[in-house]
Amino acid sequence: MSTDNPVVIDLGSESIKAGYARNVPSQYEPRLIVPSLVTVNTRQNGLQAATTASNCMQRVIDRGCIANFTYLESMLHYLLYEQLGWIKGEEGSVLFVEPLFVGKAEREELVQLMFESFNVMGMFVHDTAVCSLYAAGKIAGTTVDIGHGKIDIATVSEGVTNASAAARMTFAGQDLTGLLGKLLRRQQEQQVPLLQPHQLGALKVQCSRAAESADAFQQLMSQTGSSSSITAAVQQPQGGSSISSDPSQQQQSAAQQYVPQEYTLPDGTKITITTEGYQIAEALFNPTILGHHCPGLVDCIVESVNDTPDASLKRSML
Repeated sequence: MSTDNPVVIDLGSESIKAGYARNVPSQYEPRLIVPSLVTVNTRQNGLQAATTASNCMQRVIDRGCIANFTYLESMLHYLLYEQLGWIKGEEGSVLFVEPLFVGKAEREELVQLMFESFNVMGMFVHDTAVCSLYAAGKIAGTTVDIGHGKIDIATVSEGVTNASAAARMTFAGQDLTGLLGKLLRRQQEQQVPLLQPHQLGALKVQCSRAAESADAFQQLMSQTGSSSSITAAVQQPQGGSSISSDPSQQQQSAAQQYVPQEYTLPDGTKITITTEGYQIAEALFNPTILGHHCPGLVDCIVESVNDTPDASLKRSML
């Protein structure tokens, strides 16, 4: 196989994306988007494709880190040989898009795996921040990678990530999905069925919305009569979703935003979402809702930009 068309692999906590670099962008790339999971047969102590009572699902990537290299090898074998058409003895080159904060030892083990187990002709590893800007046709800017298990924030100057200004928030999509399930069980007056994580994830995507500001969110919660710990957590927000405006405008805006919506689950059950969509979005700006005592998303972005070594680039990165 020629090195003119290397395979690009993006290692994500929820899904792994893979495809060819040639003729991109196109509607066919990435060709593969597969869950970052493998089925492990606990009785035979091996990896199996079938799902039985003796099998369990294990993550290949967990919160931006490779959880198990044996699982990763099995996943890559499936992607490269079974799906992308590699042939033994005619392997090509690979570009890995890796999250920030990957350690040297983990990267070396990945390189060893690819050359010794997959006999690749060439390999290149780059971080998501730079690759994201390249995809947008830029070489400098600020990137916010909100993933399944973590949120990475970084500034990039001349195609190089400013490592000293990079930051990670140790919560992300899976935590918001769990919060949505907890809110539905706690606050819904109707009988809510027990939803699977993938069902909650799909519902989260549909119903999530952010209030105009922290004050608007509090006004919305007070209007709907919410007395949960969520309301208490936002009494002193760290950053808020945006700058507050006039209180009368906030009240009118909150009234306009609050429109209960009905969603139909895959089994046909109907469920009404009130303020849950606003609450899970607010958790990004006020992590105390999730029990994390750390700055919110906006504060982390501003701090990352302020820590950029080149002061002349700070304005262009906001």
